[in-house]
Amino acid sequence: MIKAVMWSLLVVGASVAHADTFMTGAQLFEKMGGEVSDRALAMGYVEGVFDGVAGACAPPPVSSREVYDATRRRLESQPSERQRPAAQLVLAAILESWPCKKP
Repeated sequence: MIKAVMWSLLVVGASVAHADTFMTGAQLFEKMGGEVSDRALAMGYVEGVFDGVAGACAPPPVSSREVYDATRRRLESQPSERQRPAAQLVLAAILESWPCKKP
């Protein structure tokens, strides 16, 4: 239920604020340091990307907070990448934190 609400906030917020563009890493990073509603939108965004890639290689039970924190650390440590699409940076953080094992 909470995920559904967060996703709704993300979709509405993203469409109102950025009707013609996707969220950038800079915008996501700004929301991560913003008001409670902005941080909730950022969490919903990160969860949406994580769910969209079926968790990539992250082992269960990785928490939403762990993925959020990994994304924030990546955005903090690599500010030059923040102009890229936020979804790419969330995925990069997931793969960096939980690399896929080679067969």
